[in-house]
Amino acid sequence: MIASSFREKDRRERGLVLVAVLVLAVLYMAMLQLLLMESSEKSRSAQRIRARIVADILAEDAVELAAEGIVDGWGRTIDQVLEDGAVKGSCQRLPGNRFRLEGRGRTSGLMRSSATVVLEGRILGSQVIIDEVEYARRWN
Repeated sequence: MIASSFREKDRRERGLVLVAVLVLAVLYMAMLQLLLMESSEKSRSAQRIRARIVADILAEDAVELAAEGIVDGWGRTIDQVLEDGAVKGSCQRLPGNRFRLEGRGRTSGLMRSSATVVLEGRILGSQVIIDEVEYARRWN
């Protein structure tokens, strides 16, 4: 009779230990799931930031390409697809030696973003003076 009560107590203790281990395992798995969700959100956030920066750079590149030769009296209109996205740029000569440059950049890839840069200024001889710069950004 004494031996059977020890066995019964052992079984109850083993059952409690088993339940405690299962609860700890479930809590551990839940914690891992939360960490994975947080890290994937941070990764998406980093991709969004990168797409915005690349779109800004592409728009600035479009303005630079369109401005080539502006002092000589001509500008260019460009429409190119690059490795990181597409660029469109235009140069308009305005009356009174004024000009307007507009560049658009659109990223390619999973996180898409687009940006626009508009420069307005004037040309005095061989000197280019930028009077106004405007940035606009749109992301999807």
